[in-house]
Amino acid sequence: MNFETKFNLNDKAWYMYKNKPLEVVISAIEIFHVGTSQDKLKYNARNITNSASWLDHTNLLECDLFKSKNELLKSLFGDDATTCKGRNCSAVCGIGHSKECIKDHDDIYKRINE
Repeated sequence: MNFETKFNLNDKAWYMYKNKPLEVVISAIEIFHVGTSQDKLKYNARNITNSASWLDHTNLLECDLFKSKNELLKSLFGDDATTCKGRNCSAVCGIGHSKECIKDHDDIYKRINE
């Protein structure tokens, strides 16, 4: 059986870490295949600088990883990467988020870090 992945070992990737874009190097690819909707593809990554080990970042999902910082920003802010698409939000370049938008971001951050 063949599996296609978005990234290969030693590829660089971007994702959001503690509300900041971070570039990492893919250090491991985990495939959990049982032939059902429970199939999963996860990555482990190491920091580009000051890496403690090849497991600096674990259980990264493919949908959260991007090939460039620009792709990551587009996923957060839309194609023009300048205006926020959050609830009742008209922030430009990260300035002026609505209270609803900030609450949504905070709620997501809390769920991720539970």
